[in-house]
Amino acid sequence: MKDYELHYGRPSKWFFSLPIWKKIATAKKSSIIRTTVLSPGTYFFAAHPHGVLPFGICLNIGTNASDVDKLFPGISFRGVAVSCCYVIPFYRDFC
Repeated sequence: MKDYELHYGRPSKWFFSLPIWKKIATAKKSSIIRTTVLSPGTYFFAAHPHGVLPFGICLNIGTNASDVDKLFPGISFRGVAVSCCYVIPFYRDFC
């Protein structure tokens, strides 16, 4: 399929769980707070406002920096961003 990663992403448990993400989240004082328990399913999460690069939301739900897999078990997160985010090397993997 052409542009497979644009439609399905390239999820990587290894990249998602790198220990560096927790260190960055601690240094940036970034966290996520669950206010309610969600059952497994499909949800839409939005973050506003954010800066030019949505680093905070990518850090908190795009990686396991804030233990998102324990906070929201059974929910798979996929990021959506402006197409220019996907042409920056390494940042596209982060998004």
